[in-house]
Amino acid sequence: MSKDDPREWEVAEREPGAGRPPARRARTKFEPLPWDWEERSAELADTFLSLDDLQVEQRDVIRHFVHLCLRFAHMERRIQGEVIYDLSTHASVVRREHADDLVHDAEALASAERENFEMPAGPIEDLADLLDDRGIKAIQWPVPQGLTRAGAFLFDAATGPALLSLAPPDSPAGRFILAHEYGHLLADVDPYENRFCLPSDDSASLVGGGRLFEQGELPPARVGGFAVSEMRADLFARAFLMPAEHFLHSARLFDVHPKALKLSRLADLAYYYGVESAAALHRLADLGLLPVTEARAIRAESDALDAKEASQRGSEEMCLDCAIHHPVRFVNLGMAMYLKRLVSLDQMATLLGIDRAAAKRFLAFAESREPDEAGEDLQADDLGDETLRDDDSGEDASRVEDPGDEKEGERDEIGDGIEDRDVSDAMERDDTP
Repeated sequence: MSKDDPREWEVAEREPGAGRPPARRARTKFEPLPWDWEERSAELADTFLSLDDLQVEQRDVIRHFVHLCLRFAHMERRIQGEVIYDLSTHASVVRREHADDLVHDAEALASAERENFEMPAGPIEDLADLLDDRGIKAIQWPVPQGLTRAGAFLFDAATGPALLSLAPPDSPAGRFILAHEYGHLLADVDPYENRFCLPSDDSASLVGGGRLFEQGELPPARVGGFAVSEMRADLFARAFLMPAEHFLHSARLFDVHPKALKLSRLADLAYYYGVESAAALHRLADLGLLPVTEARAIRAESDALDAKEASQRGSEEMCLDCAIHHPVRFVNLGMAMYLKRLVSLDQMATLLGIDRAAAKRFLAFAESREPDEAGEDLQADDLGDETLRDDDSGEDASRVEDPGDEKEGERDEIGDGIEDRDVSDAMERDDTP
């Protein structure tokens, strides 16, 4: 490489008390990003199991999910020193105390986990943030065109635990899918299996509230224990999002009577818990308040009501091409990498899966915020309209960007604005996708 190759240039460190950096910048070459993410993503994607054969498009989604998790973990190691996460251990799971009673198993696990989180009784406001606070990667992507809602669970030494929801971000469907995948992390521990969770063949599936469970029901012989774990994850998700005692009390307050069920009342109850009507309907069946056969008959009407409610509230289902919803911690790590001069602007963009222009807009926006309002009005989607695509971590991304088209001292000016305050103050998740 030539002495004056611009890819080695970067803004000089500012001397204490000095003004603007000198016109001639100090030469800095950053450590290249890992070159094997594509290969490792493909290898890990091949380990995912599913109830049904996966389509090429679904495999592609899994590969992109794994690729993002590898980038996420890389930033964690560079900033934190290691991938840090907090996992709950439940003796009842290890000993399989309720293995023969899925409903009891799921109820006990959900109750114990809410205690671990020190949650008050009632709805969970933001499950994705709650999980992320524990170091569990909770990724929310809108449903890619041509695919259906789905979820994925990944646990590997290279990434740590990670959950994927293919549903409108922060939607009732997305919240249920994340809870379902979290159930796999808690219950299916011997061994952990990476999995892609698709809707089942019946109408009661991830499409709305999970599978209905009937006592004595046996899984199909072709899938055995895998189907059992999927059913338990559905039961756990409903119990975790709608704890039994609180749910029963709320049902009375919302005038939901199983023997004379009004779907409009059921929809109000579901909205209160941040789930779809079908999930609340299935919860009534889980608790023995509604026969499973009757719940299945009501399901069609409930689905129609959900569609109407979604239309009136903005229909998140229409968000098929909206931007990917980046976890706040993921973006904060990327910005911290840049501000600590561990990566170039191009490398930061590669890590976040966005283009250079979007990365510059984000940094400029973060620098413009006052400390007391830095967290307002900025959401992860402001990073740009990322789509599910291959992320190139090759030669260009591993080198420093050409500084010729940048303002003199751009990095130092940004650093002066926000380097000394908590990077997390620079953004806050919006409630809408």
